[in-house]
Amino acid sequence: VEFYVYDENEKKQENSDEKPFANMSWRDRTSCRLFLSIAQSMYRKIGRRQYRYKNKQEDMVRNRSTLFATSNDLNADFCRYVQETAAKGFDVTQIEFYEYLPLVHLLPKEVKKIFVHHEVRFVRNENELQLFNSQQPTDLILFQREKAFELSCLSAYDAIITLTETDKSILSQYLQPKKIFVSPAVINIASFEQKPFKPATELVFIGSGDHFPNADAMIWFSKEIVPVLQSRMEKIPQLNIVGMWRKDLKENILSIFPQANFTGYIEDLASFLNGKISVVPVRIGSGMRIKILDTVFASAPLVTTTKGCEGLPMVSRENCLIADDPE
Repeated sequence: VEFYVYDENEKKQENSDEKPFANMSWRDRTSCRLFLSIAQSMYRKIGRRQYRYKNKQEDMVRNRSTLFATSNDLNADFCRYVQETAAKGFDVTQIEFYEYLPLVHLLPKEVKKIFVHHEVRFVRNENELQLFNSQQPTDLILFQREKAFELSCLSAYDAIITLTETDKSILSQYLQPKKIFVSPAVINIASFEQKPFKPATELVFIGSGDHFPNADAMIWFSKEIVPVLQSRMEKIPQLNIVGMWRKDLKENILSIFPQANFTGYIEDLASFLNGKISVVPVRIGSGMRIKILDTVFASAPLVTTTKGCEGLPMVSRENCLIADDPE
């Protein structure tokens, strides 16, 4: 196997700040580098303040929505590198992740092109759009524009791989079904035996807060579902949140639900899940939630939304409970 690795730091050195200032005097070059450093520092500070401000706003879904993430901000040097590398005589090129979807236009015509679609973006955008406090006319235009862009890029691929039959069915309404294939996500169960069922005494949610559908799930759970639990139980079970979470999100959730316990990384996830009720209050996204596969093989009971178990053979009151409202 030969690896072709794009090194952004190496490219930065090649395109160092000496080039744009090459014809200046030493004094002017020094001044420009100083001003550039100050400007970059100020942009970082502005970005952090904007982020903190946005997270304090009520409409967090709008503020974090992928609908407003630009799809054409690819680095010029990186695109040039992909184009040059792709011309080295490969038979097949596989691309993954939505941000790299348009790279198909840089690949040679004779090469077979495959895209692995972990999450259909226009499905996620539509989920988020429905959760906005209010929809603006420009939101609807932007949604249709981004959807058309995604489908246009996908149509240039020879094959598309989705994680679920659900995503394949959705894409088949717009693209040739014969070029769409399903390859489900998997977990490694060879390393542990399925656990015996234990009565559950605590709750657990698996997922990093960096993935916004997880953050939305926990904030919705804390704001809308916890009050229902409080009205019906003398003592609410502890909620264990597994994964990496930023300080501001932790504080947000703990201010609403002090019983939340952020565990960080868990080495033996199956043993940790066993004896806890797994909650998956996910409202946004497509693809497959591996947290549910982990739950099943840990013999832990599961409560999920319809969106949370989308694409999996889960049946409410047979192998889980499925509900879409807090009550």
